[in-house]
Amino acid sequence: MLKDWVKNNIHISIQHLAEEHAHKILFTLPYYSDLRPIELLWAFIKGNVGRKYSKGATFGDVLSRLQEEFKILHTPDGSSLIQSIIESIDKKIARFQEESKKENEARFFMDETGSAAVDEVILESDSESCELESNSTIDLTGLDS
Repeated sequence: MLKDWVKNNIHISIQHLAEEHAHKILFTLPYYSDLRPIELLWAFIKGNVGRKYSKGATFGDVLSRLQEEFKILHTPDGSSLIQSIIESIDKKIARFQEESKKENEARFFMDETGSAAVDEVILESDSESCELESNSTIDLTGLDS
């Protein structure tokens, strides 16, 4: 109960700032770098620096190679790289949302009698839980929405 209240009423300042500028923050799972642009950009930079490795390279050499890669980000090529990473992630998110929507529609649909066909449902209360078997139906007639 408290967790829900905090989630619905407490916003971090960066979230407020983003919302004021018509942006929405998507919180991703930890360690799921496919949905984090900074992780993909960093992987690209590390790859470029790593491909320039030479025997006897010093930390100074690596630092200058990193600085070269970061300078590229301020060029039109760098801007288009960043934009393409963002567009790629947007496509992944849209595909994920579409797949989730299809899964939810497939798992729960009503037939003409008012019964809902479900693959699996777990009903929980404070003291016990009850699991329905696959292909069970639940009669929803007479329930208010």
